Amino acid sequence: MNVHRLSIEEYMKVNKVKSRQTIYNRIQSGQLKSEKIDNRLYIILDNEKKESVKEDWTTEIIKKTISDKDGQIEELKKKLESAEEEKKKSEERAEKEKEVLNKRLDTAENEKKELLERNREQNHLLMQSVKNTELLTNQVKELEYKVEEGQEKKGFWKRVFGEKK
Repeated sequence: MNVHRLSIEEYMKVNKVKSRQTIYNRIQSGQLKSEKIDNRLYIILDNEKKESVKEDWTTEIIKKTISDKDGQIEELKKKLESAEEEKKKSEERAEKEKEVLNKRLDTAENEKKELLERNREQNHLLMQSVKNTELLTNQVKELEYKVEEGQEKKGFWKRVFGEKK
């Protein structure tokens, strides 16, 4: 007969016993066989019980693992939902900022167009003014020339003594 030893903690976990005292009482009453090795108490199981306990223990471990994984999955789902909500809010903020910046850009473009138009108008007026000034300067020079020419046509004595009044 093969024997298998389980620590008290392992036996409690496998058999869902909540109190160490319950285990000690079962040992004292002879319901459980025990052995003390290096000041540690072990429960002794025969092969038949071992297989049953091993299956129960494996089942419990699997159930616990599944339960833990389910908890982790739920936690990750919550984190994912939170991250998705944060991403959505961030995208909405970015979209609003984009709209504001686009409005500012449009306003700046319109102001630029207005300034360029005003600048063209001012350049046009300045060019007109320069042309008018040149035209007037030429007219003044022509008049001065005509006046000089008119004085040269006067006779010598008129130029010297002037005209009679």
